[in-house]
Amino acid sequence: MASLLKASLISTFAGVGSLVFGFASSVIIARMLGAHGTGLVAYAIWFGTTASTVAGLGVQSILLRYMTGPEDGDRPNIGLARALLRPFTIATFATAIGMLLWAGYQWSLGDVEMTSVWIATAIFSVIFAYGSVSLSAARGVKDFTGSARQIFYGCLVQVPFVVVGAYFFGAAGALLGQMVRHLPTALALRKYVSGPAPQTGVVTPAMKSFGRNTWFSSMVGLFVWTRIEFVFLGLNHQPADIGYFAVGMTLAGLVVQLPEQMSAALMPYFGRHHDNNDLEQLERSYQRVFRWVGLFIFPICFGGAAIMPAFLPLIFGPEFLPAVPVATILVGTACITAMTIFPSAMIAARERSDFFLWGSPSMAVAMVVLLALVVPSGGAVGASIVRGIVHTLWLLLLSTYCWSRLSMRPPILDLLKIGLCAAACAGVAHLVLEWHGDLLGLLLAPIAGALTYILCLRLASAIPADDVEVLGYNLGSALPAPVVSLVMRVLQLVAPGQTKPS
Repeated sequence: MASLLKASLISTFAGVGSLVFGFASSVIIARMLGAHGTGLVAYAIWFGTTASTVAGLGVQSILLRYMTGPEDGDRPNIGLARALLRPFTIATFATAIGMLLWAGYQWSLGDVEMTSVWIATAIFSVIFAYGSVSLSAARGVKDFTGSARQIFYGCLVQVPFVVVGAYFFGAAGALLGQMVRHLPTALALRKYVSGPAPQTGVVTPAMKSFGRNTWFSSMVGLFVWTRIEFVFLGLNHQPADIGYFAVGMTLAGLVVQLPEQMSAALMPYFGRHHDNNDLEQLERSYQRVFRWVGLFIFPICFGGAAIMPAFLPLIFGPEFLPAVPVATILVGTACITAMTIFPSAMIAARERSDFFLWGSPSMAVAMVVLLALVVPSGGAVGASIVRGIVHTLWLLLLSTYCWSRLSMRPPILDLLKIGLCAAACAGVAHLVLEWHGDLLGLLLAPIAGALTYILCLRLASAIPADDVEVLGYNLGSALPAPVVSLVMRVLQLVAPGQTKPS
């Protein structure tokens, strides 16, 4: 548990920095390019990241799961990375060439803006693809410090490149600015592929099956987890509507990406316990990550939705007022999306990836059908409602499978307690804004909500005693002593009667 906690903290720190700079870039793009330009950039990023998933052929998942194994310890399997790099490179560049050909077609039509956007999308897709492979290799070998360092370097240059790019080249320039964020991570891939040529058979049949299944589920998951709503909005509405939805997704992404970073070490950690057949510890860890992340994510989602009418126009400008209901729904339901991370990681780590072969398609069909029915008349608001419904169904399906087939029970009662405390937090924040809807109210609302949340957690005894004990034992190996002391004192405010273990 200590190694998982340390890895999660490192990934979280890197993720927080990435979120801050990414959010700042999104605000800059919205302010400089308006709803139309924001829609173009958001659509291009979605298309580029989707293309990298298609071209990835499951390589990222294989590296994350098998870059090290029980026989390797912490030694990276360089041969595996090199063996997988060639087919990945061929598919990635073939996809990029297809985008460039489409850019040429746009040029023949005289559409200079879309020509530049598609060229930038091709470049973004290649860099993002190599960055994702490098990040998976780093996390697979537990090099969380190195991956965090590369993310930090990318974040430092992201904002200035976005500003310069958007000012001189519009949407295409802003997109290339966003691409710079992934460049240091992509360049770090050489560390995991250098060395002698791989031996024959380094990619085992089990790895191929795992990669094939996860790639297929990722392909189908494109209809569920990525911004497939952009396609339906683009077919039925204007780019500005995509911009409104993109702003809501940006704010929701702030919520979802944080637990993704916090849980970056989950699959290797769960996989190790599965390989060692330590199922008792596996279930304890599974329940704890639910609770620990829920403690952070529920109040952020519910409270964020409560203050959205005042917060969004202040940050993005009055032009984005139509995005308020969209953002309120997306942020309020983002906790559901975040919670799907844990059962998904458990299923993959237990090598039950065949579940995704039927589970993901069922959700994809539901998403496409509902979007086709709702978006033409419901627009961005309808798309956000559909997203919340489908993700709720997916969480129920994942959790039920883990409980019934893998004997991994989620902490339902604890999550209900935390959720009710978070709802009280959101209610108080909303009342404060009703009292003062100006900047002062926006400053006071989160404070009042946070105090209410702490009080409710204490009254409801929402944090089990053993969670506090485990955290006290393991934080010392991941954080300095003064920080550990501060964290334990805060926990004692919400979990009375607990003391820091000696």
